[in-house]
Amino acid sequence: LTTPESLDLQWLFAQAWDHGLPYMTAEVSSQAYQVERVYGEHFDIGVFLNFSEDHISPKEHASMEEYLQCKLQLLENSGRAVICRETAQFDREVMLVGMNRDDCDLTVRQVEKLTHGFRFFVQERGSEALHPYHLAMDGDFNIENALAAIGVGRMLGAEHEQMAAALDALEVPGR
Repeated sequence: LTTPESLDLQWLFAQAWDHGLPYMTAEVSSQAYQVERVYGEHFDIGVFLNFSEDHISPKEHASMEEYLQCKLQLLENSGRAVICRETAQFDREVMLVGMNRDDCDLTVRQVEKLTHGFRFFVQERGSEALHPYHLAMDGDFNIENALAAIGVGRMLGAEHEQMAAALDALEVPGR
């Protein structure tokens, strides 16, 4: 269960608000929209990480079309979006991110696999500057997740140095 039940999620949002947290990150799955766990919720920034046949099954989505419609609800309920590997245009501020792509706003360049994790650079569209990052987690998908988080950070005005320092200290156990 990636997205808590609606009452639990609202309690978590309230706790964050009561503690003065300016931002909160929540994983909102396509299934959360399918079963209305986030009904009526609006997000400042939605992140669309991937779209593949992994979620087509009797327990999840019956078809790719159904899956896409559920995934697109996140973008419909977000003011801005960071999108990995999707190039569709939406009627809101969108940041496209990708791996070694010249058609994205943020692009990962020069990935080096380390004993544990990766070293890579992020380049912004229209700039020659390469911003160094280190990620202490294995799995190519973690680079994509980090790039999506960097995209959100840039939308919120964070500098690359701040985000690089935060990612350098981050390690998430499990998935």
